[in-house]
Amino acid sequence: KLSNCILLIRAHGIPPQRRDMLEKLPLRLEDATCPDVARIHRLILERVSAGETVLVFGDAGHPEVVGLIGCAAGNALVIKHPDDVKTLPPPRLRYCLVAQSTQFPVSFERIAAALRARFPDSVVLDTICRSTRRRQQELFEMAERVDAFVIVGDPHSANTLRLLEIAADLKPAFHVQTAADIKAADFRDFRSVGISAGASTPSFVLEEVRKALEDIPSRK
Repeated sequence: KLSNCILLIRAHGIPPQRRDMLEKLPLRLEDATCPDVARIHRLILERVSAGETVLVFGDAGHPEVVGLIGCAAGNALVIKHPDDVKTLPPPRLRYCLVAQSTQFPVSFERIAAALRARFPDSVVLDTICRSTRRRQQELFEMAERVDAFVIVGDPHSANTLRLLEIAADLKPAFHVQTAADIKAADFRDFRSVGISAGASTPSFVLEEVRKALEDIPSRK
């Protein structure tokens, strides 16, 4: 019976309309929406209520972005690149720019600059989460001390893939889900390897990957 079921809302969040539908079902609803994502939902609701049109810097179709767009009741657009600003129609009042919480800060800043140049009265709300910023910045700092990177996380995780993209621009980079994916032959020529992980990666998985890398014998 549904009354004996628990339905979990995942960290990406869901549109308000879907939540309303689920709350009518005869089951227990547990909300595990990330607090950072929930904050963006509230900001979008406030800005749309004020008559602004919301721009979401993010990946169209990503579950988090679907939830963000759903908060805007049709008054939102998804953009990905600064060039997208050139094709925006004039807003009914003004634009408000937010970001999917795991996007690149530098890319967000470029889009914000393009938006302000074309629509000077636009509102820009930097909604990239602090954890994402910290993990990305740590890669740049580690790159000075390591020979390669291992990024641990789900291959479908947006923030994991962005970490991998940054790491690959800095040093040789490898993506794994678990320690079982570590191939010793890939790492024997490296003296030091930096490790980072997507936000949803359990700490015990990260520890197992670290141990697996430490157990690889180095070539003399």
